[in-house]
Amino acid sequence: MDPNASAPTEPTPHRQAWDLIPWLVGGSATEAEARLVQQHAAGCADCREELAFHQAVHSSMQTGMQTGMAVPHSPEPALAALWARINQAQASPPEVVAGTLAGTPATSLAATPSITPTTSLPTPFTSGPAAP
Repeated sequence: MDPNASAPTEPTPHRQAWDLIPWLVGGSATEAEARLVQQHAAGCADCREELAFHQAVHSSMQTGMQTGMAVPHSPEPALAALWARINQAQASPPEVVAGTLAGTPATSLAATPSITPTTSLPTPFTSGPAAP
């Protein structure tokens, strides 16, 4: 073990409260966790603001679900446009003219690097960046 490495630190009360806000608003926090958030938010403007934001979002979601309100953004037009592009690409493949794709000089194609598959994948990160 590296003697210069710092020991892991416990999360601060602020960080604990901040991380518990979604659980409190969603109804999954324990009584002790809810109390921790409420007590901390009473003296922390950032946590009060975050708590109010989560409560507003949660309330809007609940109201929308109860009234059957439609989502303001409908994905159907974007999906229809995507399918149209896919169908157009399938209907008219690129034209090959004397060793080039239409509109692409042969030198550009020759300069394009080839992709070689690898037999191993990189190891994923085991920890992310430090939390705020």
